[in-house]
Amino acid sequence: MSVANADFSPVLEAVDTNRDGKMSRAEWQHAGLPASSFGMFEKGRGFVTKADFDENPAPPGIDINGDGKLTVNEFRQFDRMMSAKMNPRESISVAERALAMWEVQNVMSKHAYYHAAALNLEEITAIWVDEYGDNAATAKFSSPAWVMNGINTIKGAYGRINQDNRQKALEKIAKIYPDIEVTEANLGTGHEWVMHTNTTPVIEVAGDGKTAKGIWYSPGMGLITEFEGDTARVDGTFFWEKYAADFVNENGVWKIWHLQMAYDFTPKLDDKWLDFEKKGMVQTGERDGEMPEGFSKPEYSYPSYSMKRAATIYPAIPQPYYTFSETFSY
Repeated sequence: MSVANADFSPVLEAVDTNRDGKMSRAEWQHAGLPASSFGMFEKGRGFVTKADFDENPAPPGIDINGDGKLTVNEFRQFDRMMSAKMNPRESISVAERALAMWEVQNVMSKHAYYHAAALNLEEITAIWVDEYGDNAATAKFSSPAWVMNGINTIKGAYGRINQDNRQKALEKIAKIYPDIEVTEANLGTGHEWVMHTNTTPVIEVAGDGKTAKGIWYSPGMGLITEFEGDTARVDGTFFWEKYAADFVNENGVWKIWHLQMAYDFTPKLDDKWLDFEKKGMVQTGERDGEMPEGFSKPEYSYPSYSMKRAATIYPAIPQPYYTFSETFSY
């Protein structure tokens, strides 16, 4: 039998100082509420509502005086009580944490190299979760337009379709330039080249050493061959985007579990760099129009740069945590 959560209205009234029905990260922090709870509730949007609390079962005992109403002071006190209980939990050492951070950074850098060479299938095998393992069904690859759910979907849409496109591009370019042979060594000739430079890493390794989280700024560029009859030309896009990822340690090896992209600025490589209405970066889901099998729409679609809105931090910066159930998922 489920028990209704305590009334969250007193917290909303105390924290929501601008009375817009949303508790921003700044309002939440100013009230001294636990950052970990904000991360669990805000779902990447940058704010928390009363509904977010009501939709999730509250931990037993959070309504300390049992009057059916939750106050800011009770929230703070309960967080201190839980922190005291968690302190005895055994955590990995500082050295183990540092090593894990380097290994996670290496995994993310390998993604950039594999992706630039269009070796997507090889990437999935090398640095994504095991397709036969416990994390296969919950693997996720997301953009502002689509979400690939499960490693089988990722392997099909990001891997095999890309492999087919590399073959098709080679066959098309070979017809235009007969000196190019259709061989395995030339696979990918005429295909796209997309280079990411992952910078400014912020990596948090779980206290239990089983998972890790990270965000990166990732400026880069993409070049793709456009075929028009018997001719070919190169089209291109600059992009300033961000990556966020959850990693899981499978049998002593760090693997990508969830990977999320967010675009800030994607101008075409032409004289229209500052035409913000002209969309540069177009991804698989946007080309398809309808969501293929295994895809879904994201809960939150990160908007690219516009002079009509303020900048925001998204995806959220990872915060220290002990085990994955205590944090949010990218």
